[in-house]
Amino acid sequence: MKKFYTPLFFVFFIVIFSSVSFSVVKTKNITIKGFKFLVEIADDFQKREQGLSGRIIKPDEGMLFVLDEVSRPYFWMNGCLEPLDIIWIDEKGVVAGIVNKAPLMKKNKIVLYFPDQPIKYVLELKGGTSKRIGIKKYDKIIF
Repeated sequence: MKKFYTPLFFVFFIVIFSSVSFSVVKTKNITIKGFKFLVEIADDFQKREQGLSGRIIKPDEGMLFVLDEVSRPYFWMNGCLEPLDIIWIDEKGVVAGIVNKAPLMKKNKIVLYFPDQPIKYVLELKGGTSKRIGIKKYDKIIF
């Protein structure tokens, strides 16, 4: 009887834990205008889709979206708990544009944000950070 339960437990263990997703959170330190930020890397569809929805971030934190190719993606603040700065960054690490304190909604409608030019990265920081530290178009981001 004991020999029967051991394989059964093993099969149960495999079935339960094979359905659990263990996602590793990748982070990176970046520097902008001498200020350091610890950013979470969103480099796949699932991470990019989730973004910072449902979270409050610290002033020295953010999320760096790494796009599969240079493009003009749209972003929205669906599920965000606070306004964020959206910083569009080209493939050379140069700021291509900034949306400061992107509103979550305008007149009860979701707002879509697009960069003016094709970009490779999008950095989201706590709302107001870009103005507070003086981030401007053409500034270099150190990855």
